[in-house]
Amino acid sequence: MANRYRIRRKFAWADVGATCVDSALLVFRFLRPVVRILLMLTLIAGLGYGAWKTVLNSPYFVIRNVEIESIPQLSDEAVLTTINVGSNSNIFRFDAAQAQVNLLSHPWVAQALVSIELPDRISVALRAREPVAILVMQRMFFVDAEGRPFIETDASERGDYPIITGISVSDFERDETIAQARVRRALGVVSQYQNLPMSSAWKLGSIALEFGDRINLMLGEVRVGLGRDSFGLKLKRLNQIFDSLRERKVGAEYILFGDDPSRVVVKESVLTGTDGSSFSLNSKGAEQ
Repeated sequence: MANRYRIRRKFAWADVGATCVDSALLVFRFLRPVVRILLMLTLIAGLGYGAWKTVLNSPYFVIRNVEIESIPQLSDEAVLTTINVGSNSNIFRFDAAQAQVNLLSHPWVAQALVSIELPDRISVALRAREPVAILVMQRMFFVDAEGRPFIETDASERGDYPIITGISVSDFERDETIAQARVRRALGVVSQYQNLPMSSAWKLGSIALEFGDRINLMLGEVRVGLGRDSFGLKLKRLNQIFDSLRERKVGAEYILFGDDPSRVVVKESVLTGTDGSSFSLNSKGAEQ
């Protein structure tokens, strides 16, 4: 009985061993193509890495041509420094996106486009930020059409730019969005005024943003108070007033508009130097 048990036990162990061998063979058959693929991928990766290293060090891909559409405020040499292109720069190591970011950090650059043309060419196109006025905040700053002060300037660069006052540095620090909106509001009035026939004869010197969102203009030595709104209508009335002053050969010290565009007070100044008088216009622009 004992011998018979030992024989059966011996046969049982043999069966287990055979099963393990069969399983191992089955797994090997299954993994053999996988291993083959992994070996091929490793070989390809090795070859690819070697090829990539060759490309990165090949003189064929050294940047030789850089076409630059620059702006007056940024020299070609400064552009090359900003985009980090040297004499032996490889075109595949060049980061066009970062180059654009670097260029846009310059205050005079409004738009920048950097493109790569294989095997050895880079193109750079820049558009300058256009100043439309000078904002006085203790110091003088050029502002663009978005109402953004972008670079400090001085009186030597005044030119024909209108001066905007009434906004401080602390206004921009407190809420830049609101401060820019106020500047844009002033620029809107400037644009409307410059479309008037009188603008060529009466140069707009400055525009002041006053308390309560009121806007005042300085036209030569004449102060014009436009109030808070209805600027288009008031500026048309203003053109009529100056036509009347010219016809009557008199000047004005100030012109003040009420909330109603039809109500205007003008303090005349007689050009001969005598005492002035005042008059107002009704809604039709006639003197009262």
